[in-house]
Amino acid sequence: MNNITKERLAAKLLQAQMEQGLMNKKTAEYLGLSPSDISFIKRSHTYDNISERKWTVIHEWNNSGLTLEEFYKTRIKPSEPKPVEESSEEIEFPEIKSIPSPGELKLRIKEAVRKVREKEANKESQEAGRAMISKTIPLVKDKKKPISKPPAKKSRKNIDSRTMGVSTEEINNILSGLSLEIDVLVTIKDS
Repeated sequence: MNNITKERLAAKLLQAQMEQGLMNKKTAEYLGLSPSDISFIKRSHTYDNISERKWTVIHEWNNSGLTLEEFYKTRIKPSEPKPVEESSEEIEFPEIKSIPSPGELKLRIKEAVRKVREKEANKESQEAGRAMISKTIPLVKDKKKPISKPPAKKSRKNIDSRTMGVSTEEINNILSGLSLEIDVLVTIKDS
């Protein structure tokens, strides 16, 4: 198909689209094209992006003299419902064969209940341990301290540059609290 024919078909298609008030998507659906094909038809330099088969469909529509919707309805063949075949064969259900016996079901249920109870017991012991720890160790409030300069009130003898302004006495207090925390955790685990 030459470019002159393509230009005439494009003009007629775009005119029909405008007269019928159709969007690119609906026009493309009626002709069995994609919406991008309709966009290509609007620009003559993109005609080569549309296959010859699609131009043939547009040509058939033009020669039919029908509106786009009428052309669409003539192209669609009504589908006939397929009759349901009745068979005398027995239908097998492989899932039914794999159903466990009542005894096996009881064992599975007991195992599942045991696992749930173990999880609950672990959660309770963890919560009890946390409660004990929170009672024995005071919470330390997170205060931002300047990194560059230690506080002026503290003496230089007790301050190490690696501790970022925290005195050795405060570090010893924190470490003793941690040893208490470790002792509590060990006793919880042993019991």
